[in-house]
Amino acid sequence: MPEGLTKAFAMRIDELCQVRVKEAENGDTVLRGQVLIAPGNKHILLQRSGARYYVEVKDGPLVCRHRPSVDVLFRSTCPLFGQECHRHHHDRHR
Repeated sequence: MPEGLTKAFAMRIDELCQVRVKEAENGDTVLRGQVLIAPGNKHILLQRSGARYYVEVKDGPLVCRHRPSVDVLFRSTCPLFGQECHRHHHDRHR
């Protein structure tokens, strides 16, 4: 989605859903019952600090012509979840 549109999109979806929906901000904690939408023209990565999972929103090159890229997000989960993550990421690209 284009930069500038994702915040309005998240707010509109939030009005329609039972779960909370918001445009992700750097450092947002990943919570059950909350949907984080990557801001337009930014990558989103999953990070961990102790038992807390949070997102990092950052610039970066296009990946397969996309930013945000689901591949960037999925790759960020592999160090957190180990071999199970690598298997699912590999299966996705078959």
